[in-house]
Amino acid sequence: MNAKKILFYCWSILLLLVSLTIAHLLNLSLDWQHFVKSATDFLSVMSFMLIALLALTFAVYFFRKALNWGKKKEHIRYL
Repeated sequence: MNAKKILFYCWSILLLLVSLTIAHLLNLSLDWQHFVKSATDFLSVMSFMLIALLALTFAVYFFRKALNWGKKKEHIRYL
């Protein structure tokens, strides 16, 4: 197995764990009634959710890149 392919798998697993950890911590510390009333909580929660979403997106990207590593690339032209 290629070293870059292993690196992509490691990054995808690490970023998946980061996104799951952030989502878990948000569910533990969030009081939903206070969330509706307070804009500061909303901004902080949305920033953490954005970080979790970006981590999940990069995890999927690196996983797909690792799966396609070494395959022959065929370019298809759509007219």
